[in-house]
Amino acid sequence: MSRIIELHASNVKKLKAVSIDNPDPTCNVIGGQNAQGKTSLIDSIVMAIGGKTSIPDKPIRDGEEHAEIVLKTEDLIVTRKFTPSGSSLKVTNHEGLTHSKAQSKLDELIGRLTLDPLAFTRLDAKKQAQTLRDLLGIDTSELDEKRKSTFDTRTEVNRDIKKLEAQLGEMTLHEGVGEEEVSLTSLVEESKQISEKNQQITQCKDLLESLGRRMDGIAEQIAQLNKEAAAVGIKIDTERQRLEELGSFQSLDDVNQRIANSEDTNRKIRENQQYKQTNQTLDEHTKRADQLSEQLMQIDQTKAEMLAAAEYPIDGIGISDDGVFTYRGIPFDQASAAEQLKVSAAMGLALNPKLRVLLIRDGSLLDDESLAQLKQFAVDNDAQLWIERVGTGEEVSIVIEDGEIASATAVA
Repeated sequence: MSRIIELHASNVKKLKAVSIDNPDPTCNVIGGQNAQGKTSLIDSIVMAIGGKTSIPDKPIRDGEEHAEIVLKTEDLIVTRKFTPSGSSLKVTNHEGLTHSKAQSKLDELIGRLTLDPLAFTRLDAKKQAQTLRDLLGIDTSELDEKRKSTFDTRTEVNRDIKKLEAQLGEMTLHEGVGEEEVSLTSLVEESKQISEKNQQITQCKDLLESLGRRMDGIAEQIAQLNKEAAAVGIKIDTERQRLEELGSFQSLDDVNQRIANSEDTNRKIRENQQYKQTNQTLDEHTKRADQLSEQLMQIDQTKAEMLAAAEYPIDGIGISDDGVFTYRGIPFDQASAAEQLKVSAAMGLALNPKLRVLLIRDGSLLDDESLAQLKQFAVDNDAQLWIERVGTGEEVSIVIEDGEIASATAVA
């Protein structure tokens, strides 16, 4: 663990020459009026150790040709120099050993959020949750993507279920009808065959009556017409036999009634088939929705187990099912200002485990109680605070005026 034990900055942004040889190991409040160099002092800490991305376009004070920052921690001495052509960096230990990969050595010390715990409160809920996952070494992106895909699929299935249920509500299920539609063609053919048969019967009867009358008329000519009578008798026997084979008249009422009812019957059968098919589809969608719900439960359980097994930097923080950072079960942005401050400071230290330094740029937004809480947090967690604050009140330990230290409270 390491704190800042010395800080020297010259010609950095608005600073002229600032030397802090013995900063408070717990809390340093940088005060003064606006545009006097308070922010430049905080920036000098970030520029010293943060790398190229932390250096502004104009790091050198207007009118000067070079600038320098020397920052000493309990482990290292960091020297960064600036010229119009660029910057240079040197990192040594207190025995004078120079680290060949200077920035890599500093990167081992610092974490994300540029050492500023209140930067955590400015992230949206999703990014806060992602920062926590990164800190804990938990990657739920694949599970989150799978959950979203499964959830979207279940939404579509449930939407189809509602449509199918609405369709079934408008359909009618008819009792007492068969499974197959009545063939109108078969019924018409059956009717035609019966009509032809009845016609043949009528023809047979008419012929028999005609032959009988003829027999009566030729009774006196029997002798002469024996051959004809014999032939007629044979014909009569043949027709009688045929009549016997044809049987009696068959009623057309039944087939005609079935023809008349065929379309209604077929309609009911089609509606029944459609009803059963829709009901079957509904069952399949319902089963699918249940399966997707089970998958969602398994995904949620896996995420919960991963998050439960993690070592959190402070009790009470977590990530909700929809990926929102929470504190004590509620969204972080709904927590009190004091709770947000406490959690953010804990996250800041967790993200910077080796360099126990926290920079707070928005110190003017802190009331006396919040400032006191932060100081106590630093004491309890062995951390060092650097707080920028407008004004020169009693809480201010270092006052900056016109780029220089106007006054500083000695450290006991």
